[in-house]
Amino acid sequence: MIENILLILLILLLSAKLFGALFEKIGFDSSIGELLTGIIFGVSILNLIEAKSVEYFAIIGSVLILFVVGLKQRDIEDIYHDKKSIYLGLMMLFITSIVMTLFFYFIPRYFDINFSVIQSIVMGFAFAIIDVGVPAKILISKGLISLPVGKIVIRSAIIDIIAGLLMFTIASTIFNLNMSNVIIKLGGILLLAFLIVLLFYFFSNMLLKHISMKLNSRLL
Repeated sequence: MIENILLILLILLLSAKLFGALFEKIGFDSSIGELLTGIIFGVSILNLIEAKSVEYFAIIGSVLILFVVGLKQRDIEDIYHDKKSIYLGLMMLFITSIVMTLFFYFIPRYFDINFSVIQSIVMGFAFAIIDVGVPAKILISKGLISLPVGKIVIRSAIIDIIAGLLMFTIASTIFNLNMSNVIIKLGGILLLAFLIVLLFYFFSNMLLKHISMKLNSRLL
């Protein structure tokens, strides 16, 4: 296994560009070739590069991709008013979570690995969450990120992530705790939400009163 980080980066970058260009020549997106590079040089085939050695570089790359996507999505609040994106994102999460839950419950049994229904559900939600970096990279490379189809794909992926993380958190919390602890935690969450709303309401009223007093003083 290669340990020199500079040599690892050189091999991955050159190979990713080579495989990406090759896949573009045959009519596929370059991202498929780039993903294939990691599979070939990783533990799945050649076992020349350990995933942990490039983990931080992968995180930086993902952040940069999401940063570019964020620049294209200027009005982030529009995501929550886009009914098509919300519907598509929730449908993707619902269908994928069911498929992955069934997969983890039935398929590993052929290899003498048994997951309970609860474990399968939790893992189903975990694997149903979309990595927004992959569709974002494809849309950027194709120049579609600013078009309506690109916006719908990215927004639906964001909805999938938000809803998926929420469902995964709820499922893992409920299934790993007894009922009394669940009630305590849910009560704490509701109390925190109530306090936030109360503080927001209080400070917004104080701000409005201050503005109105300023306006009245100027008018007088």
